[in-house]
Amino acid sequence: MTPTSDNPVALTSAQLALIRRIVAKRLPDATVRIFGSRARAKAKPHSDLDLLVESDAPLTLRQRRLLADDFDESPLPFRVDIVEYAELNNSFAASILARSAPLAMAKPVDEASR
Repeated sequence: MTPTSDNPVALTSAQLALIRRIVAKRLPDATVRIFGSRARAKAKPHSDLDLLVESDAPLTLRQRRLLADDFDESPLPFRVDIVEYAELNNSFAASILARSAPLAMAKPVDEASR
């Protein structure tokens, strides 16, 4: 299934709100997409969350550390992996983009039936 704004991601509304707050705090100008099993709503409860970051400049080591620290210290019950778009080869990037959901538009599973 290709995610759209109508298909839910495997996150609750509380988890999604927390992820959006952390991303907005640390990467306010970046475009962030959810990919992997959570984007396809196929995740198990403790499956990791894969985030694809698109930004004008590469993330600094400090940005990566602060972002990792924020996620590690959060109550999220899963690991969050950050991947930068610029680090991917073209075919893998295209594959991820085709199967990803924009973080800003993602709909949580607990709101899917509304």
